[in-house]
Amino acid sequence: MGKGKKAMLEVSKMKMTPALSAEHQRKWDESRWECKLDDPERNYDKSRAHLNFEVRKGGVIAPVDKSVCIKEKVDARIAEWKAERLAATGKEPIVRSTQHLSVSLVIGGNSERMNELAFGNQVLQERGNNAHIKRMPEIELFALDNYKALAERIGEKNIISFIAHCDEKNCHIHATITPILEDGRLSAKDMFGGGSLVAARDKMREWHDWYAASMRNGD
Repeated sequence: MGKGKKAMLEVSKMKMTPALSAEHQRKWDESRWECKLDDPERNYDKSRAHLNFEVRKGGVIAPVDKSVCIKEKVDARIAEWKAERLAATGKEPIVRSTQHLSVSLVIGGNSERMNELAFGNQVLQERGNNAHIKRMPEIELFALDNYKALAERIGEKNIISFIAHCDEKNCHIHATITPILEDGRLSAKDMFGGGSLVAARDKMREWHDWYAASMRNGD
């Protein structure tokens, strides 16, 4: 992200639901938008919602696809994975109710730098109409660099959605992934740690070190 610019990677094992999917995809009706805009924090700017985008398979920048719920995409990938394991081992894997089928990653950096990437030197009007604001190519390059790095680490098939939000105070990316390991197992615990606090801390340090190195290499 450039010298002295802090990159950010957060991991959440929140269960993907239709409501969370709607938030990521901004699949909101007018009443939902009004509710969000009434929030005193005023984090959202509907006039910039058209600037949101996603990275699709193959590293393609495109408008956010709202036609299929992200949860449905997760379920489809899990079904595909079960078929792959059945073909490879002769036995369909059992998924426990306590297992995390997906994990959410939030990718970004400090607000000043992310807004610079997204909008350049354009001036945003707080609580005003920003429909005239144009999305800069730098934010797309940032998203592509992150997408490619993540695909190399976990496999592109396990990136279920990769959505950049440019309509909030701090531009950021929501990546939904399926925690399928290189050996074919489904395990968020092993991918991100979870056997103990020490294991989780060490695993997250490893992820943060990897992410920092990826961003340096992308400069």
